[in-house]
This record gives sequence, C-alpha cells and structure tokens, in this order.
Amino acid sequence: MSSRTFRLFPLAYHFSLQAYGRWLPGDPRGWHRRGDGTAAPPRSDDPIIYGLSRELQRYPSATITEPAGATILQTLSSIALEHEWRVYAVATTPTHLHAVVSAPLKGIDILRLIRDESQRRLVENGLIEPSRPFWSAGGYFSMVHTVRGLERACRYVALHRTEALTVDVAGRPVAPLR
Repeated sequence: MSSRTFRLFPLAYHFSLQAYGRWLPGDPRGWHRRGDGTAAPPRSDDPIIYGLSRELQRYPSATITEPAGATILQTLSSIALEHEWRVYAVATTPTHLHAVVSAPLKGIDILRLIRDESQRRLVENGLIEPSRPFWSAGGYFSMVHTVRGLERACRYVALHRTEALTVDVAGRPVAPLR
C-alpha cells in the first residue's frame, strides 16, 4: 500500500479574474494568445496588437471601485458559506480579483460561479450597467496541491491587498500587510 493519499480535487485553487479591458492582447506586461496553453511563456509586448485590441474593445474598461470591491468580496463570502467552501485568501485591486479557495468542484466551475454571481450582484446593486461586461472573458486558475503551495498562494494574494477593498470572508475589513 502506498503512503500517498488519493485526492479527487486539489487542496485549493488560486483564481485571478481580470476586470473587462484591463489586460489586452499585446499588453506590455506580457500576454498569452488564446490556445497558447498554460505552460507557454508570456509573449512580449506588441504595440500594434495592443492598439488594435483597444480599438476593437466594445465597452470602456471596467474598474473595481471600492463599492464594487466590497460587493465582489461579499458575493464570494456568501457563495463560500452556501456551498461550504473554504476561502483562504481574497483581495481585489482596481483591475482584478485574487482568491484562494478550496471546494469540491472543477476549477472552471468555481471560476464561472464567482464571475457570474458577482456580475449579477453588481448589476442588482446598481454598480454596473446590465448590458456591459464587468469581467474579461475567461479568467485564470491554478491548482494548489500542497500546504507549501497554499502558503505561497496566500502570500501572493496578500501582496495585492488594498486597505479600502479587502475584507475577510465574514465581511470584516482586513488591513494590508506592511
């Protein structure tokens, strides 16, 4: 008998959701072409593709304002409580959301639920127009298989905390790490 433990799902997932229009193809920070695969290195900036992407954008770029950030974090908290997920770390910036979540679902299903439910609640609260997307299509997640990896993912999320936009899963404000 092996000493390895079989686990149907990873220990946790690390999610990153970009606000609409905040990381376009050709971006100077690096980018991936659809179909590159997760192991592919980021492509270098391409001013022509970046300019075309800006021109082809259907709506203005979305920003995670303080009220929107609070709504997103409360939404994630209520989803986690309802489905009995464990949220290890969560933070928003004006351009994106990071979350480390443990749940017995496929990562893509969790990502879609967070994205769709937060979009719905932002509309309900009058923070965005119903006809405009708030999140970019897709999103990113990685699987966390070890306690060390979980600690690393939580540290990464902690680096993105902003005082005005970060609350814990109970809705209490969390100060950024100094």
